[in-house]
Amino acid sequence: MPGDYDLQNQSHFKVLESLAMKVVYDAEVDVLRILFSDAVIEESDEDKPGTILDYDEAGNIVGLEILDASKRITNPRSIEHVVTG
Repeated sequence: MPGDYDLQNQSHFKVLESLAMKVVYDAEVDVLRILFSDAVIEESDEDKPGTILDYDEAGNIVGLEILDASKRITNPRSIEHVVTG
């Protein structure tokens, strides 16, 4: 059936079961952090004022931090999770 995938029989697919995206809001310091990977952060750049991108050794984005989150996001304590496709 189209759209159905049997990954157990597809050796060329790499399934990353242990990696889950994490979203953390620290109200004490008003920082929202989204972690895309559990890779070690090798470098961080403040792309725009108050927005920090974290990179791994290979240059992949592994995290995002939003400083003063309550001033930039309507409700940093709330999250909606949507999966499409």
